[in-house]
Amino acid sequence: MSKIFMYLALCALLFLPFFFAEAAEPAVISLPNPLTSETFEELINVIINWLLVITGPIVALLIVFAGAQIAFSGGSAEQVKKARDMIIYALVGYTVIIVAKVLVGVIKGLFG
Repeated sequence: MSKIFMYLALCALLFLPFFFAEAAEPAVISLPNPLTSETFEELINVIINWLLVITGPIVALLIVFAGAQIAFSGGSAEQVKKARDMIIYALVGYTVIIVAKVLVGVIKGLFG
């Protein structure tokens, strides 16, 4: 019986401030927009432009690295094939990003 009484007393003490608290106006929380876009299509353009800026130097480094692998392969057909595939994959990836940018422009032009 005393455990139940102690539990009820503890609960009453914990929740007592909520019963006597005056209702205040809720605080307005505003978060600044960290993006430079206001609409979804602007957001997509920002993301694609960011990808173009980031992936351009990465593609250039991959091509240089693959060229060095070809130069230092010593005539190994397997190493040359790996380096050539690296160049192809880098260019295909960059092309996909460019096509996405063009596709967004075309869709925006068609649907206004």
